[in-house]
Amino acid sequence: MCNPLLPVYGRCSIIRVVSGNYLKCNNLMVTYEFGERILSQLRMTRLALSLSGTNLFTISSKKLKGQTPTQGFTEVSLSDRPTYSFSLSVSF
Repeated sequence: MCNPLLPVYGRCSIIRVVSGNYLKCNNLMVTYEFGERILSQLRMTRLALSLSGTNLFTISSKKLKGQTPTQGFTEVSLSDRPTYSFSLSVSF
């Protein structure tokens, strides 16, 4: 039971305690390199497609209410936005 008349160690806290366990996919890159048969038809020595992403997802407690476990609780800010990029590498 909360009693504001008790010394500091006996009072209730307004601080939220939430599990800090989380799983975050910060960077992911996938590359596909075309085989020799296709390369010879196109007269290329290398052809590769790449797709990469950063800040793809974070799985954490719903009690964090949109915050990530790496953010401090003194300031509330939005989670890092995901970014995606695509690249094409060609050699003749």
